[in-house]
Parts: sequence; C-alpha cells; structure tokens
Amino acid sequence: MPRVKRQKFMQDSQTRASGGGNRFSSWKDKGEAVGFVHPKIGIWDRWVHGVIPSIEEEKKGEMKVRKRRPNCIGTSMEEVPNRACPMCLLQEFAQVKKGEGADGAEAILIGGSGKDRVMIDLNDLAGEGGWMNDPKAKQEVTFVWIDPDKVDKATSMKEAIELISGPQTLGERIFEVIDEQVKRRGEIKGDIEVPADFKLKMKKGKMFLVSDEGEEQQWTPYPFQLKFNKDAKPERKYGATKMDADLCELTPDVAQVMLTEEDELDVDFEKLNASTDADKQLAMIHSSWDCRSIPFEEFKDFYESKSGSKGKASAKKAEPKKATAKKADPKKSTAKKADAKKETKPAEEEKPDAEAGDFKFCSECGFKNPRDGKFCQGCGGKLASQKPSPVEDAPKVEDDAGEAGEGKGDVRDAVDDGTVRCQDCGEVVTPLKPSNRCPECGEKISDVSF
Repeated sequence: MPRVKRQKFMQDSQTRASGGGNRFSSWKDKGEAVGFVHPKIGIWDRWVHGVIPSIEEEKKGEMKVRKRRPNCIGTSMEEVPNRACPMCLLQEFAQVKKGEGADGAEAILIGGSGKDRVMIDLNDLAGEGGWMNDPKAKQEVTFVWIDPDKVDKATSMKEAIELISGPQTLGERIFEVIDEQVKRRGEIKGDIEVPADFKLKMKKGKMFLVSDEGEEQQWTPYPFQLKFNKDAKPERKYGATKMDADLCELTPDVAQVMLTEEDELDVDFEKLNASTDADKQLAMIHSSWDCRSIPFEEFKDFYESKSGSKGKASAKKAEPKKATAKKADPKKSTAKKADAKKETKPAEEEKPDAEAGDFKFCSECGFKNPRDGKFCQGCGGKLASQKPSPVEDAPKVEDDAGEAGEGKGDVRDAVDDGTVRCQDCGEVVTPLKPSNRCPECGEKISDVSF
C-alpha cells in the first residue's frame, strides 16, 4: 500500500460523514503496543463506572444491547462517589437492599441474548463483583495512539490512529517515563505534549516547536512500549518504557499524523472524557432493569431523595402555577392557552426527523417510539400526544386474597399468540419491545421473554 500523505488525510476528514466514533483499541489482547502518544492531544484522565447493559436504538428503529461504561459525574477523588451520580448511588442502593435482606443473587440488569447476554445481580451492583460489573468509579487515562505500522497501511486518518484507555497504573507508568525525560531533556523537549504557547511544525523532514514570539526549537518525540501481563500482580499488570528511536522509526508519515489537529482526527476528547449526564445514566439503567421484587421506580425515588433532584424539579413546577393564578387578564389568558398548546404539541413536531413518519419522540427523554405507542419505551412516561388512558381509572386487579396490589404476578397468563395479561391493568396485550412494557398502562412486564 502507498504511504499516507497529509493531503489525503485532509481530504478524508473533510469529505467523510462524521457519524461513528473511534473504538478503543484492544491492545491488551496483544500484550503490548509500540508507538507514540499524539503530542497535540496529550493524556487525559476520567472516572468511569463498570459495564452495564444499555438497550439503545440503532438505524431503522432496530434495538441493540450495548455494553456501556458511563463516566462518573465526580471528577476527582474527593468527588467519588458523587451524590449527583446515579451509578454511584446505584451501588449504595444495592447495599441498602442487601442490608434489608434482599437476595444478592437476584438479577437486576439484563440485556442481550446468547453469548452477548449481560446479567448483573444485586451482589455485582453492591460492589462485590469483578471489574466488569462493579459500579464503583475507577480512574483511567485516555489518549490517541500512533502506531507506525498502522500508519503505513492506513488509507484515512481514522485508520491511522487508535484510542487507548487504561487504568490509573498505566498512567503512572507513562508519567514515570515522561518525568525521567523531562530531567534529561528539559521541560519543553522532555514532555510528550506540545506546550500551549508553542506550535508544532515540520521543516525539511524535521519537527520544530515554534513559540508565539517565533523562537524555534527542534523537537524529537520519543516512542513508548506499552506492556500488559494479565498474570502479574494488579499493580504491575501495566508497564510503559521509552524505546530507542531506531526501534520505532519516526517516519515522515508518522510526523504528519502528529501535526494534525483534534478536529482533523475526528475525536472529541472533551466529550469523550466528560461526565455522563445524570438523566442519560438513569435512562441506561432503566432500559435494562428487569427485577420484579425491586422495581426501577424504587431506585429512582432513592436517587432523587439522595441527590435532591426531585425537590428541585418540584420547585421549578410550582412557580408557573402561582403566576397564572393571580390575575385573569385576557392577554395572559390567551398566552396561557398558547402555552397549553405548546405543552400538548406532539413530540414528533418538537423534534422533527426525516424518519419520523413511523415514530414519535418522547418529550421527556427524547426516546424514539412507535407512532401508535402510548408510553415511552425509554423512560416509561406517557407520550405527550396521547390522551390519558381510561385504564388509569379502572379498578385495580385483585388477587385471590382480595387485596389490591398484592400477588399481581399471579393473574398474568400467557397466550399462544405472544400476548400476556398485564399484572397492573388486566388488559391482554403484546408487550412493547425491548422494554417489556404494557402499551395500555406503561407497566413493566418483567418475566416476558421474546
């Protein structure tokens, strides 16, 4: 394959669709990686939670289970665990439920099927599982990696780089190398990251750091060798050493990749390392919650009581009510009617979309739902374009003992055509995929398998 030139990279970054992002490399599977840390991006750190299954929509309305690791809302050791972070409070919630005598082996989050099936029980959520399922936030480093062999074979900028993430110990090994080079070569030439008041340029095949005043210093980046030993002690699993230049040649093509700016790389590191929004975290957890004895609403109430989010929301809603009740001015009455129309406006009109013909969006969480649905598959809320269902006013289903609300699961009976009787409203329905929700009342139907 021909070597990749900077002009080719520029063309690709300008013409390709900016849809998918880069995936983190699986360098640990190889046991080592040899290359350079991108000098214009540097090394970032973030706090990330353990893996949870998140049921998300793909193209053409298809639902897929994605293994997500939400970034913690806390950004430093002092802020982890964070009271505003749903994943942090999910661990505390699980510990409380276990203290109350709940079964630790009971599955709470379930997603996928076959070899891709993810099942997380109460023990995992309480922090007694492994790295994959323990929700406790852990510190990581992330950076853009330049592999010379990969650059030689690349036909686009996206193929020429990798994203690497690793635990705090990997970051410590890398910074040990940097500190040693700073002592030997000086602060500017020893650090892998280009200083903010310098620009990186290439002249006659050599790289220079140019200050704002025009002062030039020749700069030679040094390669790393990253190593991973799964059999070593936890603190020694990750290693990083400086390599000799002749063992990892700095070719003109590699140097050109180093000259690229962040927008050319198509990697938004600000977004990649920022904390995951609390509402998005809740939606992730809710999408795969599958537990009859501990409903998701119980955790949501726990989160709101601990974070104070429910109180803030109530205060915001109370202000407009007071304002509209003071005067009966005709102009204000007209405005009030206009506001009411806005509030009842169908969700698909609020969020226009080229594919909105068969779907409508939830006004609360933005989830894309079938047009004939009454309740959101993402958050379970009533879709704004539907009138209140008469089922809400229907009498509650009673069990054999005659007490409403107890033993609801006993009245559900499956039918050969795939329908079931909802344990909440009593209607025979076909549950909405993938949330297993009753399309009539929105209640979660937990033990239905497709």
